[in-house]
Amino acid sequence: MRSKAAVLVESRQPLQVLDLELSEDLNPGQVLVKMDLAGLCGSQIGEIDAVKGVDQYLPHLLGHEGVGLVLKVGPGVTRVKEGERVLAHWMRGRGQSARPAIYTHELYGKINSGQIAIFSQFAIVSEDRLSPISEGIDRQIAAITGCALLTAYGVLVNELKIEQGASSPLLVVGFGGIGESIALMAQAIRPLEVYVIEPREVAAAKAASLGFRVVSRADLSNLEFDWAVDTSGAPESIEVAYEALSARGTLSLVGVTPKGSTISIDPMPLHYGRTLQGSFGGSVEVDRDLPKLIDLITSMNGSLDSLIGDIYQLSEINVAIEKFRQGTSSGRSLIDLSL
Repeated sequence: MRSKAAVLVESRQPLQVLDLELSEDLNPGQVLVKMDLAGLCGSQIGEIDAVKGVDQYLPHLLGHEGVGLVLKVGPGVTRVKEGERVLAHWMRGRGQSARPAIYTHELYGKINSGQIAIFSQFAIVSEDRLSPISEGIDRQIAAITGCALLTAYGVLVNELKIEQGASSPLLVVGFGGIGESIALMAQAIRPLEVYVIEPREVAAAKAASLGFRVVSRADLSNLEFDWAVDTSGAPESIEVAYEALSARGTLSLVGVTPKGSTISIDPMPLHYGRTLQGSFGGSVEVDRDLPKLIDLITSMNGSLDSLIGDIYQLSEINVAIEKFRQGTSSGRSLIDLSL
């Protein structure tokens, strides 16, 4: 069968929307999904820009959060079934970790995909990257649950443990999709004040309009935080957030710094209780955390709607990427993959 898909052919270049061939003869653990919507996040921009180093899998597909409909399941698949609405997530859940699907193109030949790569009208996804969801969940919110919301939940609950202990404000550095998700969800978990550092005018204005305290780095001189999250990946921002921590405060690094970047901090506070930790998807265990997250989303009664930005057709994906780079997106951009 054929499918239009966005393909990264060369690092630091626009994606190419190509007609690909994929087999309906599925291997064990593979699931054929007709995609509906997918979210665009900073991780994809990082992949395009090869921020972690030389990309050894070019050309390849992208996309790791979205929602779609199961068309067919491969041998041994029990987690999802044909005709079921599914949420696609980049963290592993139960089920088989299937062999990555191979797509082909008449000019480029083999197109790699990984266990999940869903910027495609039809996608072959590994069983352990899919979870069934209720038809009652808003499809746009569902499309950003597999990365933005699931990561935010994990950072807050699993890593910062804001359900417990101190009651100081939360500092969020960077107010993109993950930053906004963290800020909104934190207030739903427990009443606390959220401070935001965000140099981009559009994002800072949005944070202020949602009732968060937008501050400059200079404003932090008289403040300290038991919890802080950096979503920017900028070394200088990490250093500022670290200095703003209380004696036993924790800074979680969600944003990925470019390969080779370094930070300069005073290590002495680490010996007395301050914590600096990297985050890998919020330390999420999908089968434990996703049901709790969906319950939380349901209880928030639409207060996450501000997260949803513009919706683009697959043919417009590079426009969405460019707006992301410019910092002018109004929220989490969605790619419409429906036929």
